[in-house]
Amino acid sequence: MKIRIHLSRIITVTSVALALPLTAFVGCDPGEESAEHEALAEAGPGQDAAVADVFLCDAAPPVDVDAAADLLAAPEPEPLQGFTTLGPIDPDPDLPLPKYGTAVKRYYQEAPLRFIRLCDDNGTKCSTLTKANAQSAIDWANALHYRSDSALRFRIDAESDFVGHRNHSGLNNHCTPVANLASFGAGANPTMLCPDTYAYGEASSTAALNEADGAVTVFSRNGTGGVAWNAATQMWNTYTISKSSSSCSGDVLNMIGNFGAGTLLAHELGHYFCAPHTFNEVATLAAFESQIKNLVNTTPLEPQNVEEILEALYDPDASLVPLTGDYAYLASFPIDDTPPDPGPKLFAAVHGSACTISEDTISVSIDYPSPYPTVEYSVTPDRRNLMSYFNGCFGDYHHLTPQQIARVMATTTGHRAEVVSQVGVDGWENPTDVTIPTRGSLGLGPLEWVSSKITTLGTGTASRVRVHVDIKHDTGNLHIHLVAPDGVEYTLQNPADNAGKISGDVKTIFFRSNLPRQGVWELKVASNITHLDEADRRIDDWRIEFE
Repeated sequence: MKIRIHLSRIITVTSVALALPLTAFVGCDPGEESAEHEALAEAGPGQDAAVADVFLCDAAPPVDVDAAADLLAAPEPEPLQGFTTLGPIDPDPDLPLPKYGTAVKRYYQEAPLRFIRLCDDNGTKCSTLTKANAQSAIDWANALHYRSDSALRFRIDAESDFVGHRNHSGLNNHCTPVANLASFGAGANPTMLCPDTYAYGEASSTAALNEADGAVTVFSRNGTGGVAWNAATQMWNTYTISKSSSSCSGDVLNMIGNFGAGTLLAHELGHYFCAPHTFNEVATLAAFESQIKNLVNTTPLEPQNVEEILEALYDPDASLVPLTGDYAYLASFPIDDTPPDPGPKLFAAVHGSACTISEDTISVSIDYPSPYPTVEYSVTPDRRNLMSYFNGCFGDYHHLTPQQIARVMATTTGHRAEVVSQVGVDGWENPTDVTIPTRGSLGLGPLEWVSSKITTLGTGTASRVRVHVDIKHDTGNLHIHLVAPDGVEYTLQNPADNAGKISGDVKTIFFRSNLPRQGVWELKVASNITHLDEADRRIDDWRIEFE
């Protein structure tokens, strides 16, 4: 089954619950609202809204509201075995090594990503994506899915091309600026000066570029994103594509010309596997207040219905839009576990920065006419959620919620089954808890290291080693080292790596290369501070897999 994308403008869908005029994009990053997220991962938030790029986006088709109840009865896919342990895989009893941990087999749903670098027809404006950067982006996405208890993982497809390019202006560009661009004054309409030419439909109908059965097609583009007025030179200038897009119903991911570790690829993969945005963005506190008042004035909701009001306005993934056809089964996988999120612009307007650690809530008190009292409305967005736009704030500690993962995993046996295969991976694991002691002398004493060991089997050298680590301890105050079988000790994390970032336990994947397959591995951990509370801090579990 191949789902094709239709050439369309941004389509807005309406909340079923209240039939409000609210937009709820199903897996799409419209350029005018996405400057902060869709920049290079390294750049973080803060792109200039004046050069916002407009994408053509696709939304899942709405159906009659009366059909919603029938859709909720859609059968669920067969359960996955993502975290079933089949083992232990007994090591050789004659192995002349001490035996630590247990050999296990785990099952994943694996999606290969087929990267295609694009240029214009004349060979200019070419993507600069490297294999190393693509691998870093995949590693980041895989670590996030492990952190979120997901059984989905990604790899580079063998047919990816990081050497050559495909010359196709219709795929590489959004627009072709009109002739004599410099002759137009400041009052000209930028849409008229740079009309859209890029179309998802063209991507879908170009068989040579998109017949990628068994893999997710990822276009890397570096073409013209649009035009912007330069006040200093009093001229119109073109600018390069700086945003990316994908959708639940689409065939491809459209990425910027180069990217690496960070939220960008993982976020677009979230859309591709049908996780929508967590937010409806509002820029100012005045607009926040105005939207709440307008909702109260135009619906049966009373001012005191705080939770319902905030969810209706700022929690679009909770307002399930009925789906038909190949997408009907997704109605059985609602997302009700993300809080209302008005976006990073409002957070920055209220607290001075979208990424401040000292604040996490936005509140406004609204006075209503008698007999209603003054009502306070507060939102605490999950700024670490991958499908929010708080993309540059908290390093490697973004995540997806259980219900977001349920939706994503449902697609791997649903309409995305053609690009996903179940794979069994041998590994070695030590789930024995090891308590992490505090540091003495008020945090000034020597580090007190504890360790956990694993014995692995194999011959030769592993080109890539995946070290899955689950440690219950604040990430900002933790040393994590790995001692390989050849005796070389690697620093996986220092406290300084997470300075100024939000706190949380450590659950991630570290990647190392060219290490022995057989031998004893040691995970060493030490706390950097003295804790005055009685919290249980420990190495909870860790695992090694070879690629």
